[in-house]
Amino acid sequence: MSETPSEGVVPRLSLTMRTSLFCEFRDRSGVLQAFEICEGQTTFGMLCNALLRLPGVEFQNHDPQSWFRRPARFTYGDHLFEVSIPHGNIRVAPVELPHTSPAVAEILDHVRRNVLRSRAARYTVR
Repeated sequence: MSETPSEGVVPRLSLTMRTSLFCEFRDRSGVLQAFEICEGQTTFGMLCNALLRLPGVEFQNHDPQSWFRRPARFTYGDHLFEVSIPHGNIRVAPVELPHTSPAVAEILDHVRRNVLRSRAARYTVR
């Protein structure tokens, strides 16, 4: 008999990687379920704007002329995600858990290349 979470029970996630830039949260099978950008590495608005540049991302009810609302929900690859700040870090996670598609890893890769790298480049002394 396979183990399935009962309705209303959130599957247990483990912090599998923590650096000064971000944290990764995975399920028991090792699938990336969520990630957080550590406090001070970027702002909520900068992260959301970077996500908008990922082809296929569409924020719900967002007026391009205004600030992003917190939490902000967006779709990517037919899945609904949420950007929030639950405890100081900015979290990106699917609304429905468990999540088995590679979309979370694709989003994290985009953030690594377009948010964290550009942010670190600001501290480079020439």
